Amino acid sequence: MKQRRHDWLFSKPLARVTMGRWLAAFILAVAMMRPAAGAELRVLCPNALRTPVLEAARAFVRGSGHKLDFEFASVGAIHKRVASGDAVDVAIGTAQGIDALLRLGRAMEGTEAPIARSVLALALRQGDPRVNPADVQALTLALRAASSLVYPDAGLGAPGGGQAAELLDRLGMTAEVKEKSRLVADSREVAKRVASGAAQLGIAHMNDIVGTPGVVAVGPLDEPATAGLVYTAVAVQRSAKTDAARAWIAFLTSPEAKAAIRSAGYAPAN
Repeated sequence: MKQRRHDWLFSKPLARVTMGRWLAAFILAVAMMRPAAGAELRVLCPNALRTPVLEAARAFVRGSGHKLDFEFASVGAIHKRVASGDAVDVAIGTAQGIDALLRLGRAMEGTEAPIARSVLALALRQGDPRVNPADVQALTLALRAASSLVYPDAGLGAPGGGQAAELLDRLGMTAEVKEKSRLVADSREVAKRVASGAAQLGIAHMNDIVGTPGVVAVGPLDEPATAGLVYTAVAVQRSAKTDAARAWIAFLTSPEAKAAIRSAGYAPAN
């Protein structure tokens, strides 16, 4: 009887069934061990942040397996596209613009994170005496001693123009430097004019000065305080890839991303 039971347990039909189950279980286990396919996120990013955000993106993609599909535009265009219901997953805009999108219900509450702050700096020619950017008195003396000054034109909407005008006003120097000041429509022109000798000193966003040959960016000029430009990332309300969007936004606040932001001339935003 035992022998017959033994033969029955290992009869060919049952062996095929058992082996089939084992094989199916093995295949399932192997499949579960494979990493899940990453999500592909559509990201709207300001042109001004292209360099540091792309550098951060390369590290994020390597570590997460997700993919990022970028579109670069002006902040105004980004705010407008998200407000009109454009099918994107993450948007980066100004803090004020993102707040407006949250109020409209176009952005996802609780996902917003400030990632970068555009700060003012002095543009000095290589070799010129340095100025301590944290010393308001030293800054005032440097502006007074400069034979010529260049900064962005707020009236033409040049980035940093409003902050530069506000800085001079807070220092009480608007009238004093008016005759020797030249305003430019393109904020990147500030560093170029200092480099060429067309101006002795410039004021602009640090990210518009960094990398210009022959020019040193001295900053940030945080005192006297001016209304800074903060960039914020947020998940878009209609996105179906919330987890991946949150992971990308969190990475933008990581030390690795902050290093890329600093190297591009921005200050990390708290």
